[in-house]
Amino acid sequence: MTKSGWHQPIAYSTLAFVLWIAFLVYPLAAQISSKTAAAPIQPPSHPVTRQQLEILFQRFGTDEAQKTFIHTVLEAQGSKFPAWFPQSVWSEAIRKVENIDTFSIALPVYQKYLSEDTTKALILFYDGETGGQLARAWTKHALKTMDQGYRGGNAAVKAEDAMGQDQDVDTLMRKRVSELGPEQGNSCLDALQIFNQFIFRINEEKNVIYMKKVQEVGQEVLAEHKAELDAAQRNASQKPAH
Repeated sequence: MTKSGWHQPIAYSTLAFVLWIAFLVYPLAAQISSKTAAAPIQPPSHPVTRQQLEILFQRFGTDEAQKTFIHTVLEAQGSKFPAWFPQSVWSEAIRKVENIDTFSIALPVYQKYLSEDTTKALILFYDGETGGQLARAWTKHALKTMDQGYRGGNAAVKAEDAMGQDQDVDTLMRKRVSELGPEQGNSCLDALQIFNQFIFRINEEKNVIYMKKVQEVGQEVLAEHKAELDAAQRNASQKPAH
C-alpha cells in the first residue's frame, strides 16, 4: 500500500484502535480452550471478602504490575499509528485504560472459586519475609509469561509451571512450610492446591471481562473525538504524497 493509501476513508477501529485492542484481544481469542467451557461449580457459601482479596493483591503487587505492563504495551502500540493520528487522543485512551477498576472486575470472579478460609490460608502463606519473596517471585514469572505473549488463564498456568521449575522458589517453599509448622503448613498447601485448581478459570474469566472494558473505553474515546479524528485524517489526505 502506498503512503497515500492510508488517507482513504476507513473506519478508525480498523485503522487504529484494532491495533490497540489486538495486543490483548487477538492473543486471548487464539488461546481460549475448552477449559473455559468447563462445568460450572458451586460457589463457596462464604466467599473471599473484598478486604481479603485486597490484602492478597497487595502481597503480589497485582494492580501495580498489571498497570505497568499495560502502559508499556500501549505505548508501543502507539508507534504503529499513522502520523496524522493525534497523540493527545491516544494519551487519553491510555489514561482511561489505566483507570479501569481491575479490582472490581476481579472480586466477583474470585468469589466464585475461593472461600474465606482458603484465602485466609493463602494470606498466611504469603505473609512475612519468606512469603513476600514467594509472592514477588510469582509476579515476576507472571510478567515474564505475558512478555512472551501469553494472556489470561494461559499466562497464569505458564507462571505456575515456571514457579515449579525455579529452584530458588522450591527452597523458599520448603522454608515457608517449615516456618509455619505441620498444621498451618498443611492448611496452606491445601489452599494452594485449591487455588491452582481454579487458576486458569479465574484468570481467563477476569481477562474476558477486562477485554470488554477495554473495548468500551476505545469506543468511548472514538465517539468523543470523532470530529478531531475526522479533521486530522482529512487534513492528512489533502497533503501531497511523497
